[in-house]
Amino acid sequence: MKKGEQTRAAIVEAALGVAANHGLEGITIGGLAERMKMSKSGVFAHFGSREDLQIAVLKAYERRFVDDVLMPALRDRRGLPRLRAMFGRWIERSALEAARGCIWVSGASEYDDRPGAVREELGRWSALGAAVPRDPAGDRGRRAGCRHRPATWCSTRTGDPVLTMPAC
Repeated sequence: MKKGEQTRAAIVEAALGVAANHGLEGITIGGLAERMKMSKSGVFAHFGSREDLQIAVLKAYERRFVDDVLMPALRDRRGLPRLRAMFGRWIERSALEAARGCIWVSGASEYDDRPGAVREELGRWSALGAAVPRDPAGDRGRRAGCRHRPATWCSTRTGDPVLTMPAC
């Protein structure tokens, strides 16, 4: 990783800590510059705007969620074992975030009535559809002749998200 990439990653890491404690609105170029012992222009140069920094934080948070919760579950058998593994990791993560704060939850309340790129980024995850990774094994592990589609998120008539799981 090049020095510029390392610096950018360190800024995002620091911003993740700020967002967990103070929400996305708590992230400021000046505050991060102080925390990183950099100039404001040095922090700004890596992102171009506060909004771009907030979006970088959301993308990093998303990557962590996928890497920590969803991807490990792909090692488990399809169906209920995989869903249980995913759910168990999600509950463990939620317990940790209860103490320090969930960026998605705080971000949703901060940006629920404001248009813009940050709200759009938060909206991509609203029903978790973007979070379900593709199984690298593809269709392997399915019974021969199975016509079921992989697990998908959909909405009930009341708008509640539900995960549909194939029988095989």
